[in-house]
Amino acid sequence: MRKQSIHARTHSWWPPQALGPAATPRGVDPWLKRQAARARDRVDAAVGESCSHGVLGGRPRRARFGPRPVPRAPASEGSPIVGKDQGVESRVPDRDRRRGGWLAATFSVVALAPSSFGAAAFAVPHAGAWSGALEVPGSLNTGVTSLGDPVFPGVNAISCPSADTCSAGGAYTDHLGNGQAFVVNEVSGTWQRAEEVPGSALLNVGGRAEVNTISCVSAGYCSAGGDYTGRGNRLETLVVKEVAGRWQPAIEVPESGVLNGSGDASVVSMSCRTQGNCSAGGYYAIRGEFQAFVVDEISGAWQRAEEVPGTGVLNVGGNAKVRSVSCASAGDCSAGGYYATGKSKFGAFVANEVNGTWERAEEVPNTARLDTGHLAGLDALSCNAVGACNAVGDYLMFQKSRTFDQPFVVSEQQGVWGKAVSLPLPPGLIAAGQVDPTALSCATTGNCTLGGSYWNRSGHWLVWTASDVAGTWHGAREIPGTAALNAGDNAQVNSVSCGLAEYCAVGGYVTTARKALQAFVVLETGGVWHGAQILPNSERLNTGNSAEVNAVSCTVSGFCGVGGDYTARGGSQQLLVANFQP
Repeated sequence: MRKQSIHARTHSWWPPQALGPAATPRGVDPWLKRQAARARDRVDAAVGESCSHGVLGGRPRRARFGPRPVPRAPASEGSPIVGKDQGVESRVPDRDRRRGGWLAATFSVVALAPSSFGAAAFAVPHAGAWSGALEVPGSLNTGVTSLGDPVFPGVNAISCPSADTCSAGGAYTDHLGNGQAFVVNEVSGTWQRAEEVPGSALLNVGGRAEVNTISCVSAGYCSAGGDYTGRGNRLETLVVKEVAGRWQPAIEVPESGVLNGSGDASVVSMSCRTQGNCSAGGYYAIRGEFQAFVVDEISGAWQRAEEVPGTGVLNVGGNAKVRSVSCASAGDCSAGGYYATGKSKFGAFVANEVNGTWERAEEVPNTARLDTGHLAGLDALSCNAVGACNAVGDYLMFQKSRTFDQPFVVSEQQGVWGKAVSLPLPPGLIAAGQVDPTALSCATTGNCTLGGSYWNRSGHWLVWTASDVAGTWHGAREIPGTAALNAGDNAQVNSVSCGLAEYCAVGGYVTTARKALQAFVVLETGGVWHGAQILPNSERLNTGNSAEVNAVSCTVSGFCGVGGDYTARGGSQQLLVANFQP
């Protein structure tokens, strides 16, 4: 009962009975968080055109919880900096690519038998162990979360440049009930006290701010992006950097306020390859339409934001967004997302930056042929060498009076994007009708891991992974061990990170037989997936029965950091971090 969201082709909100459970007395269901979030990242374009400030569940929020399902992301970064889908605020119209409830109610779908995935390998437990999950030190989150709050507290993004060294960011609720942005560092294996993003309180007069994305190049040198609410309740872009271990005052992205004439803008994804040299992307609103932007930081100074070249021509429907940015080197990056080809019709785009100049965006090759339902979008990018990237997205296919939401994969070689192809799926998964990719990480070019969720005929959400080995994608399979954990049949992959080829970590949530949502993690070593497990100690913290891993980041040494949230007794949402020590 979780991913039933607003269908992109309807002109009204989906009825409440299709939107899943209400907030439980002991906490807020992450499904509701994602739905409230997806109202900005995945809401129907037609709804946005007629009611650009409409909010699902009454919550103006960004889609970190729903794509952050989506999303996001993200999945905005190649290894080792990969987070969950990093989206945008509920006031932003978006294509609704997560149409599970609508599909299940409308079409006959076939349940997936475990054998349809083939033999999912279990292995002898690997060396190393997860540390017990702990509340982020600092106790910033003193407010109680409810459906009317401006943000849901949680760690939205994490980046670990080396073993025992991570930085993370997200949102919390202060004692006045205002949503604030925070950052926190792990130094020599010890998580420090979280701090409000310096300078954000002065910007955030509207009481809704958060960090959506973070990227670190070395210990103490990171950049992060997000949004805040300024005067007139305008959502504006935010960037902040850490220099020598100290976070500097946050600023609005230069010129983004000029672009953002209608007052809805956000930094969704960011990638940094050297100190003070980053690229980021997101969206802004002008004259009631949403446009995609990119911006570069050069030698420590953020430059002027610009509309992604070429998207103005593509985006005739007035609804575009950068969903993912990845850089192989400073000034050599790729960005991707979606644009509206018409009312409630969407296409996937990609754009390259070469030697510091952003080139014209193009429709992802071959997606027009695949996307007979006109609902395509690029979800995640990972670039490991200049002119060599991998990406994943999804599209809607009509076949014999049925609708299939399917993933596509595409790669760039020598600066040229090839044709998108459907991700190989076993017959049962194709028949399921809705297969959502939610996170991608590539340790090297042509060696990637993709995670996602699928909807079966019984109305349940299950999780899967697929691997790209030496440039060849292998079929998706159910994540080992999740069937036993997910007795409540409501699971999602939020984040994937690979420090080395075939050495990855995945995080998300499952639903137990008691209908408690619990954070799960699973590791791949040497190409073999080990059994998924509830994140140690998170179940003890999660007395409110609503926890998840939102972001994962792993290093080449095998060290990983994860961030997320859990619900304490009384319904307050709290911030969570943990590590894997090889």
